[in-house]
Amino acid sequence: MSDYNTLQKRRNMIVGGFVVVALCAFLYMVYKFQELPIVVGKLRSFQIMVNFPNAPGVQKNTPVHYCGYQIGRVTSVSPPFIYEDKKGRNYHHVKVTISIEKRYIDIPSNVDILLMKRGLGSSYIEFQLDPDRPVEPLNPNDPDSSYLKEGMVLDGSMGTSSDFFPKEVQNKIESLVDSIDTLAGNINDIIGDPDNKANVKQTLANVNNLTGQATKTLESIQGFTDTGTNVIEKTSDRLDATLAELQMVLAKVNTGNGTAAKLVNDGRLYDNLIETTEELKITSQQLKIIATDIKEGKRKIITLW
Repeated sequence: MSDYNTLQKRRNMIVGGFVVVALCAFLYMVYKFQELPIVVGKLRSFQIMVNFPNAPGVQKNTPVHYCGYQIGRVTSVSPPFIYEDKKGRNYHHVKVTISIEKRYIDIPSNVDILLMKRGLGSSYIEFQLDPDRPVEPLNPNDPDSSYLKEGMVLDGSMGTSSDFFPKEVQNKIESLVDSIDTLAGNINDIIGDPDNKANVKQTLANVNNLTGQATKTLESIQGFTDTGTNVIEKTSDRLDATLAELQMVLAKVNTGNGTAAKLVNDGRLYDNLIETTEELKITSQQLKIIATDIKEGKRKIITLW
């Protein structure tokens, strides 16, 4: 009897040891993979399906983030299939099944689901919410579709992960590129119009004609300036000659005899004649200065006709 009890105790100890080892292995697996068995995991989470145009690097257990925090993981990835997107286009997509913890059932269904690629080829799925976007039901006939729930099918897209360009900057760059594309399209439409092309050609022809007329006008002004300068120079020379002759006459009269000498020697008439001579000399000098300034471009002749 004692041998039986001893054998029974030994058997129980062996079974207990196996149970302890199995429990330790279970705890190690939970710690290693950070997940519970599928049956237990389904009790703590709900599943949604997301269709991506392509899913590079996505596989089972790929992390799913919301606000930078992991809220779930990928449970399966289906082969490509034909799918009609929101724009009515039919092409191949990849369906990714995502398991999300039930405590995150308050995530709006109009959230942006982006597939982000890391530098070493791995990927993760990011849920991004626009604060300015109102929460609306995904299905107008189902008020409960405003937030994520079991079995919901959503559309995803490819995202860009960059430490140098935050999401706000990327959105502004995309808006700028779209604006440039729109501007380029408008310019092409304007230039491509046959009527506009004809108008542009006519405008260029008019500009050429105006340029030619302006050149002729400048040449005419230059010719008139040269003519005026020559006239002033000739007038100045004539004044110089007249002044010289007048000085000679005055010298002869001043030293001569007779009625003319007596007339000229009258003090008042002589003084007036001297003043007139000086004024003519000053006028001649001023005309020479004006002619020189016109040649050098310091003065311009303005015509009133």
